[in-house]
Amino acid sequence: MPVSLKKYIRESYDKLRSEDGSVLRRIIGVLYYFYVALFLTVTKHLPYGTNVYDRNWDALIILDACRVDAIKQVEDEYEFIESVGTIQSVGSTSFEWMPKTFNEQYLDEVQNTAYISGNPYTDLTFRQKEHPPARKYIPFGPTDYNAVDPQDFTYLEELWKHDVGNNFNRACHRIHLIASHSPVGFRARSW
Repeated sequence: MPVSLKKYIRESYDKLRSEDGSVLRRIIGVLYYFYVALFLTVTKHLPYGTNVYDRNWDALIILDACRVDAIKQVEDEYEFIESVGTIQSVGSTSFEWMPKTFNEQYLDEVQNTAYISGNPYTDLTFRQKEHPPARKYIPFGPTDYNAVDPQDFTYLEELWKHDVGNNFNRACHRIHLIASHSPVGFRARSW
């Protein structure tokens, strides 16, 4: 959530003093979140990318943090892959993409959407309404994205809520896959 510059400087100083890891890693962390806030502010006012609702889909499977070049290498091995293409996303992170994709502008389309997601940002985006920048160390940035509510979907299944342990592949299929990823040089945090 955005904070005052004074509070940001104090929290950043405390973070630099208290977190584990090298001083360089901690400084890069503070600078990274400042960059994210600046990026989100610019892209809120100068939108980019293609919303998935601006395309015609029978079914859409979102492979979060997936490499298109890797899919292209194996596309001939799978009959169901007719072609591999790309579009520029409306968000560079899940916490930016979700509220920019599932918002009131596309309410009619959302109301006809069954969204099955393994991404824990569904709770932050649709229930808690913590839109970017919903991060402790982001000093400024936009907060109003008009994201829809959970009940606006025809069906919303949040797979991350289910404890299926090692039986995940037998229990259900993910439509929104999220691979473990974080900014280069930073630790992934467990949910």
